[in-house]
Amino acid sequence: MSNTDQNYTTWLLEHSMLEQVRPLAARYSGKGAQWQHPYAEAQPRAASAAASVWFTAYPGAIITRDGQSVLATLG
Repeated sequence: MSNTDQNYTTWLLEHSMLEQVRPLAARYSGKGAQWQHPYAEAQPRAASAAASVWFTAYPGAIITRDGQSVLATLG
């Protein structure tokens, strides 16, 4: 591999999503912070407030109120 290719490969690795998530993983992995809110207690308003865009690839996994559609739930 040429030096240019090696530099580009290094740059790609440094800017990859996997590399960027490592500091976040280190902050939460094995710590109590990840268990502050039990899994069963969904906080959809907090999640949507933290995210500029909400995407769901599997509408069947969305829990709605009785008689409400997935689209109505997503707003």
